[in-house]
Amino acid sequence: MTKKYDVVIVGGGIGGLTAAAILSKKGKKVILIERNESLGGYLDTFQRNEFIFEASLHIMDSCDKKTQTYKIFKQSGVADKIKFLKPRYLYRSIFPGYSITVPQVDTIKWYFKKISQDFPAEKDGAKRLFEELDYVYDNLYDLRAVNMTNRISRYKEMLSRGNTPASSLINRFIKDYRLRAMLGQLWPYLGLPPDKVSSLYFSYLWVGLNRYGAFYPCGGSRTIVSAFQKSIIDHGGKIILNDNVKKIVVVNNMATGVVTEKNGVIEGRSVISNADALTTYTRLIGKNISNKFFIKRLRRMTPSISVFQCFFGLKDYKLPKDYSEDYQIFLNPSYDFTKTYYAALDNDVDKASLTLTLHSNLAKGSINSKRSVMSIYMPSNYDCWNAMSRNEYLDKKQQMCESMIARLKSLFPGINRFIQTKETLTPVSLNKRTGNSMGAIFGWAQTPGQAGLRRLPAKGAVNNLFLASAWTQPGGGVVGSMHSGRNAAEAIMNMGR
Repeated sequence: MTKKYDVVIVGGGIGGLTAAAILSKKGKKVILIERNESLGGYLDTFQRNEFIFEASLHIMDSCDKKTQTYKIFKQSGVADKIKFLKPRYLYRSIFPGYSITVPQVDTIKWYFKKISQDFPAEKDGAKRLFEELDYVYDNLYDLRAVNMTNRISRYKEMLSRGNTPASSLINRFIKDYRLRAMLGQLWPYLGLPPDKVSSLYFSYLWVGLNRYGAFYPCGGSRTIVSAFQKSIIDHGGKIILNDNVKKIVVVNNMATGVVTEKNGVIEGRSVISNADALTTYTRLIGKNISNKFFIKRLRRMTPSISVFQCFFGLKDYKLPKDYSEDYQIFLNPSYDFTKTYYAALDNDVDKASLTLTLHSNLAKGSINSKRSVMSIYMPSNYDCWNAMSRNEYLDKKQQMCESMIARLKSLFPGINRFIQTKETLTPVSLNKRTGNSMGAIFGWAQTPGQAGLRRLPAKGAVNNLFLASAWTQPGGGVVGSMHSGRNAAEAIMNMGR
């Protein structure tokens, strides 16, 4: 096997796949090394008995042809290989004594109508809030189209706006606590409640979903992974599975390749790490990094939260008619999202906000067919699970799964009688699968202090080493990781210009 490449990529999550696809399509000699037997990282499915479950992907935002995300699909050579489904409803949100179902057609008009009906005194404030959200999104979206001087100026402005939590932005315009919760409901997609998540990330997600819609790939996340894998191979790239990178070789503060367990030394003019930032710099590089200030900065940063998730395979179950077209449902025992967030960190299922996904409702054979699947999750703390004994761990999983079923029964009476298969994922199991520190699902926590330029850039503290993952700019999630992969690829293409 040839062991000299233009680019060596460590890890086959969506950030690494995006970088590999773009670079191989541009003619670079690329090799991607993945420690697991399959690619995708969090983009994965698994089978239990006759049921196939989506491991983590619920929705993707901004997949419309007008968006930067679609442009990345085109750059990667996969735009015509992936088809998307668009749920009729963006989500249903259930609170004590109040609920809403948000459509995916004329969504903003729907909001104004709903607010005029239920919160007439808030109409003007909502208009100003939506204008502010649009302003942030559009300025972030257009950054790549402006010259460098204007880009830096605009970045600084966006950074100042990102210094505040989303709750400060919402509360500046909205006074009614119920409407504040209604407009802040998308927080589970960011991993932090409105009083903790950066307004920058909240604005981008809110507009991306409400203006351009929520999508799910036909065939599930494996369709995306397979399309990227095929593009890489078709353009001459090489992929190695089941091989663990033990070390990124650094000579005179320059990355020169990697050392793997099975293939030994693989040289590269550049190295892209799709592994988490902590693993990259503290384990794969370690003492070979000369920038000690950078390591101190790294250790001060906080990984995002993880999740506890239950998967249910059902047989012969028929949803109540009112829920036959639902896809995403938020179950909120309180309007106070900070309260429900901390309940989740205490593993208190009864008091936590839960996110329910009815994946089968998007398929041709809906959840009313013979077999169907659904999943439900909440934020969860890695340290809590990691400190448990084996028996405590198994008992806690079972207890929390039963508590989630009880919450489901309050929505769908008698559903427990149709559950044929149950599976759970914890922060510990997510850590083992992906290698992400503490089972983090968004890279670094998306707080004001770790937003925008305060997140790690694609180019790090070692020459010829680049990062492509949720741990870098612009941010977490599938779409954020794709953008990060594109950023790393373009940084390499621009070297020497």
